[in-house]
Amino acid sequence: MMTGEPAPSEIDHINHDGLDNRWSNLRNGDVVNRYNLSIARNNTSGATGVVWDKVNNKWAVRVKFKGKHLYYGRFESFSDAKEACKEARRELGLFHELHGEKRISAV
Repeated sequence: MMTGEPAPSEIDHINHDGLDNRWSNLRNGDVVNRYNLSIARNNTSGATGVVWDKVNNKWAVRVKFKGKHLYYGRFESFSDAKEACKEARRELGLFHELHGEKRISAV
């Protein structure tokens, strides 16, 4: 409505607060919304794309892209694995600063 163009089929709230409808917090969600997700409830590591490899006792990084899991290596430290995951997402064009972060609900 505000731009005079047809509305996209999905609207993405950049900060994940569905009640925050400021124009600066809204964008076309047709493409980016699936990459701007909060961390999954069953995630045990605390970071999307980072899992504990029990066999090798290291943190492993894998990113899902176009339906496939891409492997990015194992790391001694959690922080190194998390940074490697962010870099992999940047290279694939999937990176969003808030992706996979825990958020506090506005409710």
